[in-house]
Amino acid sequence: MHPFTAQTSVDDVSVGIEPGEIRSVAHSICRGMFAGRDRPAWEVAVHWLIAGLITLTVSLATLGNGLALQPPDPVATDDSEPVADEPDPSEEGEKAENAEEGTEVDAQYDLSEAMTLEDALRQISAVSDVEFRHPLPEETPVMPLPGPTSFWRALDHVLDEASLDIDPYGGDAGTLRLRPSQSQRPRRTFSAAYAGIFRLEPTVVTNRRVLRHPVLSGLSVELEMAWQPGKTPISLSLPLDQIRGLLDSGEVLTGTGGATLDVATGRDIPLAIISVPLQAPLQQSEKIVELIGRLRMLLPVETHQFEFPLESATESQTVGSVQVRPEGVRLNEQLHEVRLGIEVDVPPEAMESHRGFLLDNGVYAVDATGRRAEHLGYQLYRQVKNGIGIAYLFDLGESAAGWKLVYESPTRIIREEVEFRIEQIPLP
Repeated sequence: MHPFTAQTSVDDVSVGIEPGEIRSVAHSICRGMFAGRDRPAWEVAVHWLIAGLITLTVSLATLGNGLALQPPDPVATDDSEPVADEPDPSEEGEKAENAEEGTEVDAQYDLSEAMTLEDALRQISAVSDVEFRHPLPEETPVMPLPGPTSFWRALDHVLDEASLDIDPYGGDAGTLRLRPSQSQRPRRTFSAAYAGIFRLEPTVVTNRRVLRHPVLSGLSVELEMAWQPGKTPISLSLPLDQIRGLLDSGEVLTGTGGATLDVATGRDIPLAIISVPLQAPLQQSEKIVELIGRLRMLLPVETHQFEFPLESATESQTVGSVQVRPEGVRLNEQLHEVRLGIEVDVPPEAMESHRGFLLDNGVYAVDATGRRAEHLGYQLYRQVKNGIGIAYLFDLGESAAGWKLVYESPTRIIREEVEFRIEQIPLP
């Protein structure tokens, strides 16, 4: 059951609290008991003892009530779709969506031995290569989370345990900055839906009635859509004709406003805010029971390092669908201008998005001693239907001899489509 409708009495625990939530609830109670002061070792031990007792008590109550309240298994008939079992939050890793060959199931995170914030974030970083900055002590206790599970489920669990949230504008392409969560902010694990590399959370719901022109009336759901850092889509869209919103009154709302909602993506800020337009409800309703839709995207995969000696490189290199060709090195005042021609074998209609993706690729120079020089800027000097010509500026001293250029780029683009399902959205 979703948190917006969760019950709090022990008698109703089998239908009001999911099994995977019991540990987190127990831990939150204990954390509140000891909040606001430094905690000696004996208090930490008491913390875990109380959490264990609460977990055992609620689990036994859940088992007892579950035996009495367990409904019969639904039976699929020839005229209906098979009814899926209710998802178990403890099996978080099994929900990752895959739609194309080459898509990796993002269920590699196991926090079963993580007892502190430092341990948990370190284990997430080891798999994802995402770094974290936060204001809390590294020894802040967190509840372990058995895996395997996905990136967002693992991270949301840790942030809930530590009462942290993500500052979307405080990090960069490989770093997430964390900040204390607001006092009335719902738990991240309760309010989010997960689909592949994406995390979706409703933030604002607006119901608009236009009295003089009822056809302009509508319901709008604002979604925060985040993707895993380092896996930025090249293009992302939401087909509005595939949006369905089931209300608690039984009414079904469909998407309005056009065929497709295009979502702007960027590497440095790994999220976007979108507004999903729906029909205005005709009946009085309190919530959207399910909001269902699909995301279509192009994803870059299989990163490769193209290396060229700057003093003599002339031959192009092709890996996958990407060809990189050195086009000369010249002095530009006190700097060296290194020119590259880059072509990508993709459908022409998608190239506008790919140009931005090519500009985000990593590029640097390395000398014989391993000293690294970052580029100081770039300029496009050619744009064609399937590629670009780009010039990078480097400070390499008097000569480019002994230096090599390293250009990092994904070498394959895959099309992917995933379904998302957001439950229990309150209406105004």
